[in-house]
Amino acid sequence: MAARVTATLLGVSMFSAIFVRLIAVQQRTLEARAVSDALTGLHSRTLLPTTLEQAMEQSRRTGIPMTLLAFDLDEFKEINDRHGHDAGDAVLRAVADILRARIRRSDRAFRLGGEEFLAFLYGTDKQQGLQLAEELRSAVESKLLVPHRAVTVSVGMAAYSGDPDWETWETRCDQNLYDAKAKGRNLVVGCRSPHAPSGFPPTDPRGLDDRARVTPGPRPTSRYGLSSTVSGAAPPAWRDRRRDAA
Repeated sequence: MAARVTATLLGVSMFSAIFVRLIAVQQRTLEARAVSDALTGLHSRTLLPTTLEQAMEQSRRTGIPMTLLAFDLDEFKEINDRHGHDAGDAVLRAVADILRARIRRSDRAFRLGGEEFLAFLYGTDKQQGLQLAEELRSAVESKLLVPHRAVTVSVGMAAYSGDPDWETWETRCDQNLYDAKAKGRNLVVGCRSPHAPSGFPPTDPRGLDDRARVTPGPRPTSRYGLSSTVSGAAPPAWRDRRRDAA
């Protein structure tokens, strides 16, 4: 009798342990889905406030530059209407892959919804942000993502400059994105002097302020994510790890 009771208790304990483990796995899966975009695998907007708040706090303490790129596919509705939503989804996944291939482990890439994306660039100043933005714009345009037409993106760039909150920083970036759309699409807008003449490409020195005329250098790269670098010390092993897209 005692042996039977012991065996029963062991069986119940074993099944309980398995059940608890399954619940933990399911919880981790749900948490990952909550912060990831199902279509592209990029981060969802859920993580954006925390990411930018950490970045702003670290930049204030250490002076490490931080930059945002907001970009939106041009005339995406026409792609869906002409080629179908499956083709539109394939374009979104391809653009996400191009973005992933050009950022580092210390950066963050988000799909904000629809055809709009945002990249947070750690240790990246205005000049370097413009350079990467132009590389992204050019890389998307050069890929044949749908038949008989180029897919293009408009990009807005905003380096952190003491904004009081993350919403203000993101809004500045969005305003530059809207400016790129208004100027004809397939452009990069950011770091422009209020007195600069209009009508020049964003990388033309005539359309940039003096600080943006410096030749961009490699961006410093951390082996660690942002959340592990908020202590204030500059992370070790700085070197450029940006990869070209396949």
